[in-house]
Amino acid sequence: MPDILTTAIPVTADRQFCPFSSQSFFWRKVMRAIIGIAILLLVLAWVGWVQFSSPEGDPTMRVDTDRVRQDTAVIVEKSKQVLDETAEKVDASLDTEPHDPDTEPVETEQ
Repeated sequence: MPDILTTAIPVTADRQFCPFSSQSFFWRKVMRAIIGIAILLLVLAWVGWVQFSSPEGDPTMRVDTDRVRQDTAVIVEKSKQVLDETAEKVDASLDTEPHDPDTEPVETEQ
């Protein structure tokens, strides 16, 4: 009977594990994509845009398009308001600080 400790098992290069090999790199990318999609679906379900159900044992996923439209319309309106307010503040700050390019800058004492 051969001694197990002294018997060498040949290891070929294709059986060695390398964390930077193209195959493990591919599977890490696949797992990251799956986890990202799962997180996205959970967030969409939490917001209420996606609903999961199982009527009569048939699993389904329903997207509430009306709610998505309403929420995105609200987001667009709020962002327009913020941009308008910011533009008004910038205009007001430009109006209060007149700048005449023909005059030389005033030197201050230090």
